[in-house]
Amino acid sequence: MKIKEITDFPEINLNKTEKDMRSSWGIRILLPFSIFNALVLLVFSFFGLFLKNYSIEFINSTSFPQVMYFWKENLLIFFTPSAFYFVFLLLLSLLTIYSCLLMWFGHKSGVFLYAVGKVGLILVPALFLGYRGFTYGDIMLAVFFIAYYYIYMIKHPIKEVNNEE
Repeated sequence: MKIKEITDFPEINLNKTEKDMRSSWGIRILLPFSIFNALVLLVFSFFGLFLKNYSIEFINSTSFPQVMYFWKENLLIFFTPSAFYFVFLLLLSLLTIYSCLLMWFGHKSGVFLYAVGKVGLILVPALFLGYRGFTYGDIMLAVFFIAYYYIYMIKHPIKEVNNEE
């Protein structure tokens, strides 16, 4: 039995694929904030995967003012889960960054992937940390950004798709 070699890899080029929504300043003005949020979570997941012990040691050795004691406890709690938690955060952060790039270049699928990524980024800490994993500010911002991107997608479609180049 002869094994067939795969030689035709699909070319991924965000500029030449079908665009199905206009990508103007209306969406591009908020996308950097979404990308920044995902990058912060990506860095946090790297610290959790590779520098977890050093991070916990640094947090414990740093003296916080009494007013910020709650922050110190929360930071320590967010570093307590297993490596699976940080792997899920890493993958969902990468999905969110990819979806933002899709939206930047005018693809509707980016809106749906962004919604999946943000819901995952909200649920994963809640699953691993319980009620301490819920961050209400992140939930409110996620709902706002998902709603804004969805409304933008509906209001700014490209009527005809031109695939000839």
